[in-house]
Amino acid sequence: MAQKASDHQTDEGGNEEKINCGRRSILAASGVALATAVGVPIGSAEEHEDEFTEEEILTLLEIVIEGEGIEIAELEIEEEGLQDSRILSFEYYPLGTTEEEIGEEIGYATGAFAEAVNMGLEAERLEATALDLAGEPISEWYIEREWAEAYNADEMSAVEVAIEALATLEPVEE
Repeated sequence: MAQKASDHQTDEGGNEEKINCGRRSILAASGVALATAVGVPIGSAEEHEDEFTEEEILTLLEIVIEGEGIEIAELEIEEEGLQDSRILSFEYYPLGTTEEEIGEEIGYATGAFAEAVNMGLEAERLEATALDLAGEPISEWYIEREWAEAYNADEMSAVEVAIEALATLEPVEE
């Protein structure tokens, strides 16, 4: 199987070595750059002396998701249920209707939510609603915090988390 040119680099001795550049490392690097853009001191969440505020994390989450071409209609924390569970409500206009497009947008949101949890976002789950052009719900899916934490701890792969999220995908009945 042919590798993309960007998957390899050449060291000083002319030897080719594989670059380990997964979605997680890209999001972490993006988080640092975006944190700087919104006025958060330079450094990753692990190096940041103060905790990120919820507002900063939500701003970064929005920038990362919209950077992938997904238009967000709403992104906010809601208190739900008798135990006041904190839910991240995410309404968006999907990239398209094919399985591949749906999988991509779920993958983008999953990675971004995992990074937000890593940065300190206190939410039990992300509940996503895809909207049609008129703003009416067409499908719903969710990501549990425990999946994001397992991903961040290298206990689940990005593919495993995306499969879990895809398994929750359901059309909205009219």
